[in-house]
Amino acid sequence: MADDVEQVRHEIRFALNQLRVRNGQHEFETLTRMLARATVTRNLLPATGPVAGGGDQGRDFETFPTQLPGQVQRIGRDLGVPDRAMAGFACTLQQDDLRGKIRADVAEIVAGGSEVEFIVAYCEADIPVARRHAIERDAMERNRVRLAVFDGNAIAELLSDHAMFWIAETYLHLPARVLPVPVDRPDWYGEDLARWRADTDPVDTVGRLLDLAGCLHYACVTREGRPDLPFWLERLESALEPGRPQSLRRRALYECVAANIRGLGDLTPADDRAAEYLNEALITADGQELSDASVLLMYMTGAAARGRTGHAAETLHAWNVGLSERVEVLLNADPPPGAACVLLDTLGWLRLQPDVMTANETEDGYVIGDEFTDMTSEERLAALAAGELTLVKVPLVDPAGAIGAYRRLLEVLPGAPLFPVETLGKVLTMFAPVLVDIPGYDQVVDAIDARVATTSGEATAANNALDRCQALISAERRVAALKQLHRARNGLFSGDSREQMVHATLATSVAYRELGLYMAAKQYALAAAYLVDSTDPAQHSIGLAYAAFADYHQGSWCSAAHMNCVALVSHRLLAERPMDFDQHGWLTGAFFELTQIRSLARKAGDPYWADVEGAIVRGGISEFLDVLLAETFEGRRPWFEDIEFDEHVDRVVDDLGRPPFGDTTEVRHVRFDALGVTWKVVFRNLYADVAVGERFAAALQVVLAHLADKDLGLVPMCRAVYVTALPAGADFSVEDKASTPEESRLSVLLPAVDHLTHESANVVARRTLAAVTAVVVEVSTLSDERFQEILVGGLEDDLLTDITFAVPYDVLWRSAVSEASFDARPRTTAPLSAPDVTSAESHRELAAPSTRGPGYDPDRSREEIQHRYNDLPSRMRPTLDALRNDAAFADVVVTLRDEGWRDWQILIAVHNVAKNARHTFLAPGSPDEARQLREVFMAPEPEDDPVATDLFTVEALRQALLVTVTSSAQTWWSLVVRPEPLPSAAVLELLRARYGWSEDDIDHSDPFERPAVAAE
Repeated sequence: MADDVEQVRHEIRFALNQLRVRNGQHEFETLTRMLARATVTRNLLPATGPVAGGGDQGRDFETFPTQLPGQVQRIGRDLGVPDRAMAGFACTLQQDDLRGKIRADVAEIVAGGSEVEFIVAYCEADIPVARRHAIERDAMERNRVRLAVFDGNAIAELLSDHAMFWIAETYLHLPARVLPVPVDRPDWYGEDLARWRADTDPVDTVGRLLDLAGCLHYACVTREGRPDLPFWLERLESALEPGRPQSLRRRALYECVAANIRGLGDLTPADDRAAEYLNEALITADGQELSDASVLLMYMTGAAARGRTGHAAETLHAWNVGLSERVEVLLNADPPPGAACVLLDTLGWLRLQPDVMTANETEDGYVIGDEFTDMTSEERLAALAAGELTLVKVPLVDPAGAIGAYRRLLEVLPGAPLFPVETLGKVLTMFAPVLVDIPGYDQVVDAIDARVATTSGEATAANNALDRCQALISAERRVAALKQLHRARNGLFSGDSREQMVHATLATSVAYRELGLYMAAKQYALAAAYLVDSTDPAQHSIGLAYAAFADYHQGSWCSAAHMNCVALVSHRLLAERPMDFDQHGWLTGAFFELTQIRSLARKAGDPYWADVEGAIVRGGISEFLDVLLAETFEGRRPWFEDIEFDEHVDRVVDDLGRPPFGDTTEVRHVRFDALGVTWKVVFRNLYADVAVGERFAAALQVVLAHLADKDLGLVPMCRAVYVTALPAGADFSVEDKASTPEESRLSVLLPAVDHLTHESANVVARRTLAAVTAVVVEVSTLSDERFQEILVGGLEDDLLTDITFAVPYDVLWRSAVSEASFDARPRTTAPLSAPDVTSAESHRELAAPSTRGPGYDPDRSREEIQHRYNDLPSRMRPTLDALRNDAAFADVVVTLRDEGWRDWQILIAVHNVAKNARHTFLAPGSPDEARQLREVFMAPEPEDDPVATDLFTVEALRQALLVTVTSSAQTWWSLVVRPEPLPSAAVLELLRARYGWSEDDIDHSDPFERPAVAAE
């Protein structure tokens, strides 16, 4: 059922279009005659006649003279048609030259038969308003007759009214789920209930059935109507009596089954009815009937999970299979695009239904607790949207197959421009947590959102993306949710919904905050404050407070104090009831941060205390903070006032992973962990450098979050970036900066932003992304081609917009922080705690990947290991024999095995130590030298000339393995190791964590076992 009038209109509009596809001119004529009778005038008759007698004289139907008053209906009265006026009607499914077609029909109507004063024309095609008015003026000027034209959209809007819907259902064969609930008007339900109680006639026509069904639907979805459900179901029974028309009976079966499940919560009384309906659907040729059957089957599956049906899991599964096969049969018949869309939509829905067979094989099965059965369906959907309920975790029939069906739907969708996709959009939202990782999901979502934006507006498409975001957040999929937030916000940015866009921008800030990416969170908080207009000025304060929150959590406590104070001043000026903590929940966080900052600043003394207290006093909140603390702690001394300065600093570092007041030192550090890498952005604490340095750090975090679902094969090490601001207009550069094997360092020089234009914003975004890309690719083990492919995909997904949303970061920051106030902040030579000691633990979704790395293949691993066992012992037989008889080396083997080394790794290390003991290897100067060195390195040892066993210590073997680990990564898995000098320890950690170096082995003889001593 659809209670959304707009959705009903889209369904009807599509069905009208399908009349043209199947040449349903007669059905269209009958439908428009019924519509005209219900909305224009009742005294209508078809105007057809024998061709010899003049035919219909251009009139598809016309009025007949009558003396009865009250014949003219609402639209007729609006058109000025009096009761006894003569009117002619014409209708057409023609698409081309509608002006000429209608002009010809008007001329023929006026020229033949009885004189008419009014003509109403119905056409399936849509006509722009200006053109429609021109056609109507043309009729008056040429024929002196008043003409009213109703195009496809106008007809659909009329038919979407509950009172008119029976016409659409009768002649357009709409799916049963489309019936709209009547609008909530005073006493309508009570009046209809009283009328039906007094009416004893059977439900023997579609019109009476739809009249009853509207009341039945209302009773199902509202608590006040539930007590009447038994009455409505009893009246419905007369529509199911033997001899009723098949179409009437099938619609009544649907209503009976749906009402038992959705209203009473129990299918058991209607099990037989449900089986009859579904069994008939298995042989239908009507796609809409299959759509209805798929909806009923989902209801039935839910009833089974609640133990409210006698149908077994095997039976439900068989119906799902049968309906899916029937859909495929009809699709193989190459139906028109519109019909194909209906079938593919149904196929996708069937594949997204619970797999009851698989679920029952699990320990918990598919069970839904009784605590939710008392909720109406609308209450349940509202609870799901609010996150109060979550979808039951149950295996689905074929989620990948559902996406496959929807991708097929996209192929035929251009041929069905009026196919309504709003319901499909809601399905993609509801199942987002399950579908989001399936290839093709984003493609389907983007296409459906684009269609919704065209038919219902960009704001509606953006709201759909926001709903998907909430569904993903409820499923704790924050990275995926963030992408939906970006889609929603970018969609709103190009429209007129400024207030919605600001809310979406604040939500984006919160999403980055929850991922621990505080610099990106700060950027979007500042963007929200920047974008606020007069419609909701209080959001400006929230944006600044969110920026302060981000600064507080990354140790920039001076900035957090100033930003919070400005936010509170703004809030008191702009918000209603500004100190209502229940209404403005963010105030609690802002005051907590200020009390913590002020307490530590007081202990640290100047310059911290003077700066922080000065900002609080200027904001006029010093006394209020004291009162708030007293009330919060009920007059007791707060815990943080009772601890010493050093302990307070240590607690901050433990809680935040960053030292407090880190923004007062001469050099600033933004340090965070993400995707297994420690990222460190360093810049001077100067106004221009802070703007550019924070811009780079924010962009880096945005990119890492965007690419988090793409396995970049990052080397687990520290990546330090030293950012310097250049004058505006200069070109950027990226250069190595004295890297070490433990820390890869780059120097990045980025130009500042001096003025804002669309082109300058694009240049800033491209240069910043280029610099970030250079930083990330350096620690990726992917090939250049694969990394470029991932980056292009990100750009296609609006990555460039995401890193510089609205305006460049520099502009956002300068709008909130003046250079004068920045320069007045304290500067210290030494931080309160070492900035490189720690960083906050990364969010679970941004932790180091634990799955097998890109390119890993277990068969390849076993082959390489087998080769080592077969090849290496033969190359160092003399040394290996000596080692087998050396007790000290036996202890070395035990130690390394206890550390997790595999025997083939020990063999590699032993071989390296032995070769390096015999030869001095220098870097080759040419390919020929490299080949010769390799030949020497791999040549067998001289017989009876072992290397001294005392060289093979634990530490020597550890170092030897490090020397070879990079080449192993390259030859075994085609990994690209870029940093120089080579980060061998980090590469070894990567191989152990993701390439099986701690687990992979094969059955083998012990290569280090001491030979048995022969008995004397």
